Amino acid sequence: MDEFLKRVFLFLLVFCVSLPVFSQDGIFDDEKADGPFKKSNIPGGQRSEFEDPTQKKLEVSKDTPTVDVHGDVHFQHPSTMDPEKMTEELFILSLTAAEKSLVSGLIDEKEKKIKKGISGPVLFEAGARIAQVGRPAFGRIFLERSLKAQGTPAEYAAMADRVGGEHLIFLVTNSAVGPIGDQALDKALAEAKKYWTDPVRLEESLQKYVKGKKSEKVDALIHFRKADEASIDFLMDKLEKVPDEDLLPIQELLGFLGPDTDQALFAALDSTKEKLVLRAISLLGKIPGAENRENLLVRYYTGGSAAPAQKDLLEKAITAHFGKIPPKEEVIDLIYERALSYYKRQEVPPQMIDGHCSLRIFDPESGNLVLKDFTEEEYFRKYAAIWSKRAWKLIEGPTEKSETEKDSLLDKRIRNLTLALAASAEDLLYQKGLDKPLDTTPYTAEFPKATSKDQERALDFALRMNRPKGGIMPVVLLGKSGEFEFCYSDQREMSPLIRAACSTDRRLRFAALSAVARLNPEKSYFGSSLILPALIQFTTSTGARKFVCAAPQFQDALKIGNIFTTLGYLPKPAISGGEILRTAQEDADIELVVALASVQKPDMMTTVQMLEKDYRTGDIPVLVGATSRVTVSEPDELDQKKWDGNRKQIPADSEFGMIVDSVHPGSPYLTREVWAIRLSEIESKRLEALPEDPDKLAFSDQVRKEFYAPILMVLNTELNMKRAMRQGGLEKNALAVALPYDKASLEWTMRQLQEKTGIEQVGAPLRKAQAKAAAGMIVRLLTAHPEIYMIEDIEILIRRLIERPDLIEEGLRIAALVPSAGIQNYLANQIADPRWSMQQRERFLQAFADHLDQHGSKLRGPDIKRLYDRYNASEKEPREVQNLFSNMLDAYEAVKK
Repeated sequence: MDEFLKRVFLFLLVFCVSLPVFSQDGIFDDEKADGPFKKSNIPGGQRSEFEDPTQKKLEVSKDTPTVDVHGDVHFQHPSTMDPEKMTEELFILSLTAAEKSLVSGLIDEKEKKIKKGISGPVLFEAGARIAQVGRPAFGRIFLERSLKAQGTPAEYAAMADRVGGEHLIFLVTNSAVGPIGDQALDKALAEAKKYWTDPVRLEESLQKYVKGKKSEKVDALIHFRKADEASIDFLMDKLEKVPDEDLLPIQELLGFLGPDTDQALFAALDSTKEKLVLRAISLLGKIPGAENRENLLVRYYTGGSAAPAQKDLLEKAITAHFGKIPPKEEVIDLIYERALSYYKRQEVPPQMIDGHCSLRIFDPESGNLVLKDFTEEEYFRKYAAIWSKRAWKLIEGPTEKSETEKDSLLDKRIRNLTLALAASAEDLLYQKGLDKPLDTTPYTAEFPKATSKDQERALDFALRMNRPKGGIMPVVLLGKSGEFEFCYSDQREMSPLIRAACSTDRRLRFAALSAVARLNPEKSYFGSSLILPALIQFTTSTGARKFVCAAPQFQDALKIGNIFTTLGYLPKPAISGGEILRTAQEDADIELVVALASVQKPDMMTTVQMLEKDYRTGDIPVLVGATSRVTVSEPDELDQKKWDGNRKQIPADSEFGMIVDSVHPGSPYLTREVWAIRLSEIESKRLEALPEDPDKLAFSDQVRKEFYAPILMVLNTELNMKRAMRQGGLEKNALAVALPYDKASLEWTMRQLQEKTGIEQVGAPLRKAQAKAAAGMIVRLLTAHPEIYMIEDIEILIRRLIERPDLIEEGLRIAALVPSAGIQNYLANQIADPRWSMQQRERFLQAFADHLDQHGSKLRGPDIKRLYDRYNASEKEPREVQNLFSNMLDAYEAVKK
């Protein structure tokens, strides 16, 4: 079962199956539970003792036999041993009477082993319960066996009812149980789901709800809740097929299932099944909620050729909500505001589990409602597009109005169309794939009457709303329009197209630069000086994956680099904020910046801000390491023996002891931020109050101060950095953490960084292709209008391109446009460079001769002398080399004459 569905079931189980059985009066009654875990098997008749994960470990019974585990050396009681080293037999011997009651009937007392032939659900239940009372290592034994054992879906479903959602969640959240808990839970939920979602069982529950007693109705409701999405599908199918007299129970059950029902009914409005549409309209009229009302209004005003029956029902449903039919002018504004709230991400999303939700949509191909998984961002994109197109459709047609009303309506049309274009462009781009070949056909087909001016407005809107992906399709269409006027602006700022060419979003920036190169304006424009530097930055990409690793000490920067190279990055060390900025700005292959918080000149807060604001670096995620040099050390450099020796001085079951285990540099790197807060709350003031003189400290306090105070300092630095970044508004592209030190911590950190920043970087192969395309654009612009774009350091660009085997031709084409002695000297040097192949040297000779023909000789005395010296020095060179220098000299002399 995939992770999302597993979380969904756990979430539902917390509310639905935490306690096993309902009584007739609606009170949970454990006496009705079956199996080895029924209430009568638990001493004192109380279950809470076994369900509290924070309780102290149960004492070992005095009559538990002492076990000789070290031969003739000494005796050790099983309860004092390391649980990870205990065998199955030792676990059984160490069980208290209360713990034994949890596994009664499962243990062979004589053999001191778990019995064979026990079903999977029983083994799973035993493992879950024994793990939660403080025996996770023993619980893992049961859980591992449950993976190989068999059981029916009904047995697994009954077991889940008995165990309850809290116990199941414990298996996922408690790291002591380990991956076995996850695997066993996957299997158990997958089997239970087969029972809960079985159409036969759902039909039985429906009959119970219709005809059963009160307790049976409650059982039916719980079953429908546990079946979750399958319940919606089942009931929506019934909604269409049942006769009118049987419709009420279906409507009640759909209403009971809440917001999921609303989404299914919205989707049903687009169905081609007339009866389903009519009943969906009727039911939406009875369910309160602003979105329900607005869906009905859109349907009413845009239904067009809808059947009269639909119109009548819509009028009744809308009147039930509003008391009347609101005028269309009000509805236009209402739907626009709804669309805008989705576009701004101001709506409350559906219940998200692990960042995902499942919603029903109408599939035109199958003609059915289908369930689709969405991330939160996908949800907002899709519904912003849906509602904005509804807002546009409401106002699109002709209307008979006065002149004043026409002006107002025109403004609304522009407003609605602008939002619809921007939202739809973003949604369609993601549907196709960010880096797939762009196809604007579906986009233009949706808005066939949209002009280039409309596209410019949509681009401007997307930029101002910080939704750059929504500007890519408008930019591409502007580039195809052939109207270079879009590069100009009559305002006090650059035109939207030129602003897009300086966007921090790399994809939009490249698309806008491509459009400018295609339009190739004939005269200077506001922002034209930024175009060539932006294109030059693209040409720096070689398709490698690089990152900046920074620390005040160079050796620490190298250590950081060693950690992250395991991800395939090439490190570029830096020791100051200024070096970070220069390196990131000059190299388009930088995918990540990792720096210690102690980096200065400028400090990391300033550096992060400057990186985020610069269009060349605005989409580079930054990892700020709130850590010391010690935590950057390799794991084998840690004094593990000394740590472990002092760790024993802290009570193992104390909260401080558990936190210390979680923040130790060699421990699994999980929810460090949470532990940091708790450790800070527990220890900060106490550590500050301890005497400085070690002789005045108790031994445990001395251990605290020597070993744990530095860790607390690191974690507090991390928290303070987070707060400072949050207050400075620098949370977009940066994350402050204690730096990772091994593979597990590295993977965890990178997941946190991706979730935090949400940055969608361009892949290395595409970056390399963009570099070649950018060089071609530079040639195009400089060939047509060099006076607009020529820059002082153009020779640096030419040399950089020529030194790239894949960009030599572009470099030579640009060199031919620059009338300077530096270029002629550079070409002559390349002709004389033996590292090039003879074929390539001849190509440089041709470029040298062409440059002389076009611009005349720019060479001066020392430069000319060097040409003759090279020719004279080639006397002993191979014949082909002599000819090369002879031809170079002939080219110069031909121009001189």
